[in-house]
Amino acid sequence: MDVWLKSSDESSFEAVRLLMREEGLLVGGSSGSSLSGALQWLAETEDGKRISATKGLNVVVLLPDG
Repeated sequence: MDVWLKSSDESSFEAVRLLMREEGLLVGGSSGSSLSGALQWLAETEDGKRISATKGLNVVVLLPDG
């Protein structure tokens, strides 16, 4: 593990609503936390910004489902 991020309930559930609205996925708060953290990492870190600006590079987010 290279990075650990703390997400809030608010950002997690906002990500859940985004997944439901845009992708039609019925997921819970854990999945929202994963997506929220990935989006935060992409927006706020130098590595994330570099990856999001480079064509052909991807970030994979696993959506936990218990």
